[in-house]
Amino acid sequence: TAYCTACDTGSVASADKTVCEICPPGTSAEFGATNCTVCEDGYVSSEEGTAYCEICGAGYYSIANRTECVACPQNTFSIGGTSSCTDCAFGEVSDPGSISCGFCDPGEVASGDTTAVCTPCGAQTAAEYAATTCKPCEDGSVSNLGSSACTPCTSGSIPSSNGTVCLPCEAGTSAEFGAIVCSVCDDGYIAPARGTSFCSICGAGSY
Repeated sequence: TAYCTACDTGSVASADKTVCEICPPGTSAEFGATNCTVCEDGYVSSEEGTAYCEICGAGYYSIANRTECVACPQNTFSIGGTSSCTDCAFGEVSDPGSISCGFCDPGEVASGDTTAVCTPCGAQTAAEYAATTCKPCEDGSVSNLGSSACTPCTSGSIPSSNGTVCLPCEAGTSAEFGAIVCSVCDDGYIAPARGTSFCSICGAGSY
């Protein structure tokens, strides 16, 4: 032949310069390139004969052979253009294909590993936003499943056995603020009604 022919984009000349060879998936070649170039980390080409590699978007990463962008697994994230996803920090979680991680809702916590899920705090415990553990309620306080804070019982009442509600003390007993049991009135003292915070002394001439 009287002249040489340039190969199209996505192909390069063979070693003996007799034919144009199409670049395989995972590589690319611009016009005039002498070699098929492997896509960089975070870039892919899913088909043969590609002129340039395309970036993987946020929440995705490029697999080893650079032929496909795959969604980041649960509890990992990426901002795009990467060959791997970053693990969420301890106490944070994410759905597959996420661009960031986040804390559980108030009243829930996560362990922070790759299989973590947000789990409601049990009764008589609570967790504020961004907490990594459910903290036990203080004496005399109660909470239900998935609570963000414990609620103190008022004077004259104490937590139920399961710690979810405040129960008034029976007549003849009393409880100060923060008490966990109702105390029987001492001799010479009475609590005539339920929910009494302190026992009253009997007046002169009575018992």
